Amino acid sequence: MAERYLQESENYGRGKINIGVPSHIGTFYIFKRLKNFHQQFPNIKISIFSRRTNELLELLSKKELDIVIDSSPIDLLNKSATVISLKKVRHCFFCSKEFYSNLSEIKHLKDIQEQPLILPVKKSSHRQYLENLANNLNISFKNVMSIETSEMIINAVRSNMGIGYVVYDLIEDEINKGVFKEIKICEDLPKVELNLIYNEKDLTMVPRNFIEEYLLDDK
Repeated sequence: MAERYLQESENYGRGKINIGVPSHIGTFYIFKRLKNFHQQFPNIKISIFSRRTNELLELLSKKELDIVIDSSPIDLLNKSATVISLKKVRHCFFCSKEFYSNLSEIKHLKDIQEQPLILPVKKSSHRQYLENLANNLNISFKNVMSIETSEMIINAVRSNMGIGYVVYDLIEDEINKGVFKEIKICEDLPKVELNLIYNEKDLTMVPRNFIEEYLLDDK
């Protein structure tokens, strides 16, 4: 910590920032902010680590990360850590344009329970929230492929393998371009809160500036 304080200067000519963020969140949330930060402070070394939530929080507690950005729920190892809500994002069902052209009309969650679905793995909070909604509506999904990463779910949908389920922000551009079609249903799908986690006493000038000027200022 002392070395970092000595290296950093008021104009941020030197220094570093270590960020922990799961890949699916990093893809749609962090890079625009990092791009702006890097353009202003090109000599700051930026490192991004993508792991499971518990691994990222462990690295944070060991001071190997400056900040973590992840979705709820957050089970803190260090109860004194600061947790700030950044934004809420929604999930959606989507499919390729070709797959959509062969679908019957879908209005409700029950209308897709027989369709081939490409969902996050059961242990993920995203899948658990969806399953809870389905159970409350007495719905059971019959034809499910479980995939661990959102990137692979998107690629499976792109290959016309079925209807995917991811955070909307990940595919917003491709929906706007007509590559994918969002399947809108009447039921409210689960929303996820994105959180910023850090240890206040461990922050040096560079990560503090990134938080204040590029994360919180954007809320």
